[in-house]
Amino acid sequence: MDYNLKTVFWNVRGLNSGAKCTAVRSMISAVAPTIVCLQETKLAHVSDAIVLEMLGPSFEDYFFLPAAGTCGGILLACQRSTISLSLQSPHRRAPHYGLGLFPGRRWSLVAHWGVRATR
Repeated sequence: MDYNLKTVFWNVRGLNSGAKCTAVRSMISAVAPTIVCLQETKLAHVSDAIVLEMLGPSFEDYFFLPAAGTCGGILLACQRSTISLSLQSPHRRAPHYGLGLFPGRRWSLVAHWGVRATR
C-alpha cells in the first residue's frame, strides 16, 4: 500500500460565507488530500451535509470542535479508505486525535487553538 499522504492544514478565518466554502471545496478538489484540518471555522455546528458539501464524499470520518462565540472551531476530516480517526482526548483547546494508517500503523495529531491574551 502507498503511504504517500497529502495533508491540508488551513486557518480558514470563518466558514460562514458561501464564497469561503466554495474556495475550500475548490482547493480540496485540486489538492485531493487524505487529511484536512480546518482551523478557525467559527461554526457552532457541523453536520454530515456540510462536510459533504465542502469536502466531498471521500471524507466520511470527521471530528468537529465548535467555535466559542466568534473564536475558534476546528474541523478534522480523513478519508476512511486510508485513515481511521478516533478522538483520544477531547480537551477544549487542544483535542488529541489518534489516526490509524491501514494496516495497523498509528500516529497522533493535536489541533490546538488559543485565544490571544489582551493587555
